[in-house]
Amino acid sequence: QDDSLDALKYFISDALKRRIRQRDGTCRHPGCTVRAEDCEIDHVLAFHHADPSEGGPTAEWNLVCLCKMHHQEKTFGPWSYLPGPRGDGELIIRTDTGHEYRTQPGGMLALAREQLREATLRRLAERPHRRHYPPHDTAG
Repeated sequence: QDDSLDALKYFISDALKRRIRQRDGTCRHPGCTVRAEDCEIDHVLAFHHADPSEGGPTAEWNLVCLCKMHHQEKTFGPWSYLPGPRGDGELIIRTDTGHEYRTQPGGMLALAREQLREATLRRLAERPHRRHYPPHDTAG
């Protein structure tokens, strides 16, 4: 599914909401266990309403489940929130004192993706290594 056009809209489609909830499983704030179904879905990097192309897209890598309390803390509190560098749903939270917390999504979709990634890496590791030699110069 191509979500590139939806990334420039603030509205989150029902399909994308389902994907985020299935990926996250719970509120993504460290230690919170509120079920994803009972959470709000928030842009990690704020959506840029004046010019959506400037950042904060409505894309899976930039959306997380947060319970109402933690959503309010994110919006009005002193901590900063960033998406992880791999775009896999990791959430990085930096406190005003410099501590950093990282949370990984723990829902069924995230677990299935991780199992697939691990299986792929195992298969690649088990493949015989082939050496690639440059072509021989037969011209002489």
